[in-house]
Amino acid sequence: MLPSKAQIIALLTVSALLPVSFAQQLVAVKANALLPSRRYSCSSVYDGDDTIYIVGGSDAYSQLGVKDILAYKISTDAITRVASLALEVISNTATTSIDSAGNIYIYTGNIFYYGNVHKFIPSSGEIVHMATLPSTDYYHAAIPLGPTYDIVYLMGSSTNTKTVASYYMGSDIGAVVVGNLSVAYLPMTAISDGNGSAFIFGSEVGVTKPEYSVVRVNLATLAVTRGPETVPRMYRKPAAVWDGKHGYVFGGYRNDSAGHYTNTIGQFDPATMRLTLLPVANFPANGTNVLDLTTAVYVSKLNRIYLFGGRTYGVGDDVPLDGIWYIDLSPLTPTTTTRPTTTTRPTTTTRPTTTTSTTTPIPPSSTTLCPEELSCVGKVDGNYPHPFDCAKYIRCQREVLTEMICPEGLHFDPAIGACNFPELVDCDETSVTLGPETIPFIYGKPAAVFDGKHGYVLGGYGNDSAGHFTSTIGQFNPDTMRIRLHPVSNFPASGTQLLDMTTAVYVEKLNRIYFIGRRTSYQTSPNGTTVDGIWYIDLTTLCPEELSCVGKVDGNYPHPFDCAKYIRCQREVLTEMSCPEDLLFDPVIKACNFPELVDFDETCM
Repeated sequence: MLPSKAQIIALLTVSALLPVSFAQQLVAVKANALLPSRRYSCSSVYDGDDTIYIVGGSDAYSQLGVKDILAYKISTDAITRVASLALEVISNTATTSIDSAGNIYIYTGNIFYYGNVHKFIPSSGEIVHMATLPSTDYYHAAIPLGPTYDIVYLMGSSTNTKTVASYYMGSDIGAVVVGNLSVAYLPMTAISDGNGSAFIFGSEVGVTKPEYSVVRVNLATLAVTRGPETVPRMYRKPAAVWDGKHGYVFGGYRNDSAGHYTNTIGQFDPATMRLTLLPVANFPANGTNVLDLTTAVYVSKLNRIYLFGGRTYGVGDDVPLDGIWYIDLSPLTPTTTTRPTTTTRPTTTTRPTTTTSTTTPIPPSSTTLCPEELSCVGKVDGNYPHPFDCAKYIRCQREVLTEMICPEGLHFDPAIGACNFPELVDCDETSVTLGPETIPFIYGKPAAVFDGKHGYVLGGYGNDSAGHFTSTIGQFNPDTMRIRLHPVSNFPASGTQLLDMTTAVYVEKLNRIYFIGRRTSYQTSPNGTTVDGIWYIDLTTLCPEELSCVGKVDGNYPHPFDCAKYIRCQREVLTEMSCPEDLLFDPVIKACNFPELVDFDETCM
């Protein structure tokens, strides 16, 4: 498909007016094909070959949404209607996903009616109702776990903004709520990296500021990591795609004084968690008009992003679109090579940057696709600040760069050229990594050790109704950021007594934890009994963490070591599920229930 003569002339004219650094600027090329009507809030999905499906949306004629399922053929630039949803399906807020067999799943609903899941089978044109969604709501994003999994996560609920639900594509078992995020973003959009993480772009609910963090979500644990604040404030709903290496964000923002021009797209780097704005010639929105409620897909074999419909939103000016555009990403292939590095410890600590105000109509040249550059070329030997991480610094020796990490708990101090205590360093550090909330409420002072793979926490907690028994120790997994409680026979505290103010060490050659001296205090009183004693725990007796669905019929099963979770088995595929906050899994009814109604056992299964 080639651009028209008029488009070529327009693009050459724009290129001639741009600075030299933008000679390879991104360009939005408008296709000859048009949507059947001007529409927005559609959802789109790519079949991996030559077809993009566009589902639902809103236009001037449909109160409950457009019922069309359209097929756009990339090679012929032709669009046809291949199926229609039933009239009662609320399709103006639909999201979509595709399974490994090429079937398309459509998630619909609104704040008054329970949502539904429909399956569209492209080979036959058949539409089948599959399941219901867990609430009277709709979701802004459907995030696949990965290309080899048929599990999708639904995020961005319009009312329960922190809620995350999951659905096994092809199942007639309804989508279930798996937990809540620690942050809420609306307007928002999200993408999957295909490796178990989702990235959320948007504006944080209840917080007003010019820029926000990208949020990484571990889909297995719902643990959240924030990046530096580089995402423009979203006034309208954006769209996003993933190309296998970077994310791209379209529309929703406008703030010329901060350099957030409407005729740009955001490129997201998951390594730095930063969003960089890239100018796009011939973009469907510009000036004060924001691109809103468009839908986008990435076509890997052409290295293109396709946009369908949407609307341009301005003050007193709301114009629906019927156009189809594509943006070729090949001009943005970076020409620089990746630097060598000796960094061995990963970190999520970052420093937000400020955006320089400008009144020029074209964004500054620093917003090209080239990666953020660390260089020692032309610099004298010495240590230099890291551009976005206070806990790192750059060492230059004979123009060779080495990325260094300060000892834990210290920051690099440019004034002395070495690491220093954070309170003595002028560095704006706002981003930390928070794991899921699995640590029991601490009444007394606990102790902790690390065995090289896991951490272990001893004492300080006690809450039988929540399963936080005092005769347990907590095992910490740094990969999932979760604490798991293990029962310990002959533990020096039990019942209502807490182990308090002990001290502990790990002895590697024996694989034992020794703890010496303690005070057992009561949960209801600060007074306790001080007792002399030396104990050790042999860690080789810990129960293995075996989760399996092999040989099991489809259904929900108790989690072997966490009463607030359960195992969903479908076709011998295991999904680890979490109950909503303050509920525990009840093996009798095979669903989550109130703790006082659940007969759970503290022992290791």
